[in-house]
Amino acid sequence: MAYLLYNRTHEDGNWRFTSKRQGFLYGCRVGIVANALREQGLAGKQEPWEWHIQASEAVQQLNAPGDVFVIDLKPNQRIKNKKFSFYELLDVWGYSANGWTSALLRLRGLLVDDYAPTRDCNDFTINPEKVEEPIFTFVYFSGSIENEKIKGKWLPTGPASSNAVLLWPEVAEYFADTIKAQLPSSS
Repeated sequence: MAYLLYNRTHEDGNWRFTSKRQGFLYGCRVGIVANALREQGLAGKQEPWEWHIQASEAVQQLNAPGDVFVIDLKPNQRIKNKKFSFYELLDVWGYSANGWTSALLRLRGLLVDDYAPTRDCNDFTINPEKVEEPIFTFVYFSGSIENEKIKGKWLPTGPASSNAVLLWPEVAEYFADTIKAQLPSSS
């Protein structure tokens, strides 16, 4: 996966995305998640801790207004087969406990396995009516909150026989309730 910052503008009813630079989801210093949690304030926060950040607000605090965080889910497919899988990060919910953080990402599918041999991934336009949402995925961070501070490196898990996100009952319930609240039928 590749993490990118784009500037999104509105032109003739479409969204135009212009690449700015690499973005960072992970990392205790450069990652959007750890930085957004610091911005929210960590006073009184201890494990276990359920939290939420809105990606659009976090990106705009760290960058310029109009910027969005985009995940290129399959960069090799884009390069080899001209198939684009670009997703905008909308929200991150986390559960920090025992030195780890399980996180739920809410995404907007901008280009979902979209074959476009002539598309420029640095500057493209899409019709906002054709985006797919909500889409959810899980990630792990090797880090948590301890003594009101970010603890650990907040990096993804390393290569292992299983990189699956394991959810204990209280974590699964928190994320299930969160997903249910985000689905259009629950509004």
